[in-house]
Amino acid sequence: MTLNSQQREVMNSLLLEAVGNQDLARMKTYVSKGANIQMTADVTETTRVNGSTYTSRGVAPLYHYMLESYFTTQISDLFLEQGVSADVKNFNGNTPLMLAVKNGDLGRVQYFLSKGADPTATNNRGDMVLDQARKTQAYYCGDRQAIIDALVQAIESPAGAQQAVAPEKAPEAAETTRDIQILKPLELSPRKKSGGFNL
Repeated sequence: MTLNSQQREVMNSLLLEAVGNQDLARMKTYVSKGANIQMTADVTETTRVNGSTYTSRGVAPLYHYMLESYFTTQISDLFLEQGVSADVKNFNGNTPLMLAVKNGDLGRVQYFLSKGADPTATNNRGDMVLDQARKTQAYYCGDRQAIIDALVQAIESPAGAQQAVAPEKAPEAAETTRDIQILKPLELSPRKKSGGFNL
């Protein structure tokens, strides 16, 4: 049975309610019956920056609604399994990873990176995720350096970049000592007329 627009709207409202109640079983049921998990919802974005809290409102994907107050990895996994991108942007162009970085939440940063979130994404102002982490002051975010390290690790090396490669096998000790020469230190004396040094 295909839902008409009014039935789909009711199903979407039920899904929104299930997200608000963190009811994973009902969320799965409503999605299986035709609710649109990629719908938009009114979202309040709360960001803590340098000890101050900033709030903005707008319409964003339901995923961001869930992130603000109802996040669990199981609920997030359901969204991602249903095709919601780990890099879905809200009304400010912030991705879930950006919000986790802004709020200094190392656990969420690691979670989103493990789900394929782009550590080089930018928001509507052109701010990059790593730049947001850099701007976070250490005394407000005890995990600041760990977040930066996780983001840097997740950034892929550019194509053609030289990778450090360990040698396959260390040379034999006898081979390495054969060509060693012991050099005496150089003695330098200043030149009198033209400047510089004599060896």
